[in-house]
Order: sequence, then structure tokens, then C-alpha cells
Amino acid sequence: MSVASSFPSHLPTPSQRRSLALLITLLSIAVTVLHTRAAVPAVAVLYGAAWVPGDTVREGAAEFEVLMCVAHAQHTNPVAGLVSVGQRHGGFPPAAEIALERVAHMGVPVVRLAQGGPIPSHPGNSFIEAGSLSPAESKRLLTECLTRYGALPIAVDPSKPTKKESAALQARLALFQAQFDARNLNQLAMR
Repeated sequence: MSVASSFPSHLPTPSQRRSLALLITLLSIAVTVLHTRAAVPAVAVLYGAAWVPGDTVREGAAEFEVLMCVAHAQHTNPVAGLVSVGQRHGGFPPAAEIALERVAHMGVPVVRLAQGGPIPSHPGNSFIEAGSLSPAESKRLLTECLTRYGALPIAVDPSKPTKKESAALQARLALFQAQFDARNLNQLAMR
């Protein structure tokens, strides 16, 4: 009986072991990449198009655009946020404003900006006011906040949140808003 015949035939050959080691290495790299990708929240930037009050076609399209932008971000990562850059004073068509409000109650923080500069603060609303930050700065800061604090609480019915759900949303938004306010103060101090 030879030495080769004393080994069971089901053991992998050296070539098969190298292939198996390569496969394991590739799988571990893929898992690491997916884990890293999932660890970074997805933040989309939405620029509002010009509109005229009463233009129902544009209003419907703007609402659809908000919802599609959020759906795309959530497809990338369930922990997602939205930076909305509206026209003058940060405004969007009324249907898009309702969609932005609903999105916030769906657990997606919405940062508000205006193309012409800072927008007036609206305490108690469902948004984060970016002040004088740029869209890129707002996106970076929202990503940091989502990493630190996680997604917003989700209302059972985002179109009709309860007082308790709205209070929970406001409490979490206060954490985000404090970070945006601090960044704005830092920028003013540096000027």
C-alpha cells in the first residue's frame, strides 16, 4: 500500500485548497465592503424647481420627486436623510412641503436650505434648519448626525402623527438641530 492511497480521496488537493482560500478571502472582502457601505447613512440632496402657485402639474411632480429621492436613498441604506434646497426662503410647492413633512415622520430627517441664503427659523416644525451652511456641508453634517444619533422615530401613520409621536420626533430633531446651530456659529466665528 502506497502513502498516497492511505489518505482519504475526499480531501482537497493543494490546488483546490488555494481556490477555497481565495474564495474565502473574496467573500470576506465583499462582506467588509457591504458592512462599510451599510454603516454610512445615505443622504440625498434635492433641489427644488421653480414653480408658480396653482401649477398643479408641477406640484404633483415636486411631491413625486421628494418621495422618489427618499426612496432612492433608503434603497442605498435604510438609515437615510434628505437635504432639501428650496427656492427663495426655502420654499417648495405645497404638495412637496406636505411630502417633506410626511418623510420626516417616516424617520428620514429633512434639512432645509434656500438657494438665496439662510431661511427663517420655524421652531416646532419637523425640519432641521441649515442656516447658512451649503448643501455639501449640510449633507456631511447630516451624515455625521445620522451616524451619531440614528434615524428619526417613525410614526405609525406618517400623514397623521400623534402628539406623542410628534414630541418624540421633536426631541430627536433637537439633537440634530443643536449640531447644525453649533456648526453655523463656528462658521460665523471664523469669518
